[in-house]
Amino acid sequence: MKRPQKEGPELSDKAQQLLKLIPSYSVGNTFLRRRLGWPDEEYWAARKELLDNGLIETGKGRGGSVARVGVLVEPEEVVKGADTLVKKIVPEAEEPIVTEPGLVEDEGELYEPLRNWIDSTFGHPVEEVGDYFLVKVTASPSGRKRESGQWSRPDVTSVQVSTYDLVPNPDVEVTSYEVKRYSDALDLANVYEAASHSRWTHFTYLVVENLEPQPLVLSERFERELVRYGVGLIKMLKQNGAYKFEETLEPQMQEPEPKDLDELLKTFFADDAKNLRKFKQAVRK
Repeated sequence: MKRPQKEGPELSDKAQQLLKLIPSYSVGNTFLRRRLGWPDEEYWAARKELLDNGLIETGKGRGGSVARVGVLVEPEEVVKGADTLVKKIVPEAEEPIVTEPGLVEDEGELYEPLRNWIDSTFGHPVEEVGDYFLVKVTASPSGRKRESGQWSRPDVTSVQVSTYDLVPNPDVEVTSYEVKRYSDALDLANVYEAASHSRWTHFTYLVVENLEPQPLVLSERFERELVRYGVGLIKMLKQNGAYKFEETLEPQMQEPEPKDLDELLKTFFADDAKNLRKFKQAVRK
């Protein structure tokens, strides 16, 4: 006698679409968000729905990861490496959005929206599995010259510590973000400025302000230099008073010298004894 098939939970359309893309092994939240092309709040809501129904589990890694629970699913495609400019696929039809140009006069106005987005997009999944994450605005204060010379201080910096059950040493990962206004974004020197941070960091991004009526169009040379130096690219666009972020190029991992990494961390945690203690606990020192 055939047993009746157990019905699964009723899922929203978004949750069903997301579940179809998640295999039985870990896949990064960053890849899934780019693959679907949804606004951040829609992705995280659908992900939470799958978690609440016990259909997926969270994992570690840069930006966090997820995997299906108890179902073997073959991947639909191979994820392209960081040397490929990633473009949106499977665009989601949306209602027309009334766009405000919203270009800033001062680059510093972009720092806090970016910091908040990094914290929710990369930090939340890391802290969700019990690991350490902190992101700060690290640009020199307005009106002050950079103390360590040109191109030496990222505008925004994040520090992540990941621990694993069988790996003896915690993994420290530092990411830098160099931010540019729309009017300055296409200067090729921006690529080299962002790339200079790879001396201290594992990943580095160039973040550029964008404008919907006249979106930035990068030259072939600009894109080629980004790839050559392993610099990731994020575009931030103001819509209805809030920023929408699009990571169009993943950065390549760098290997900073321990003494240079230590120098950056000392600067990052200067005058922040509370977070320094938490960091030392995370790295077991």
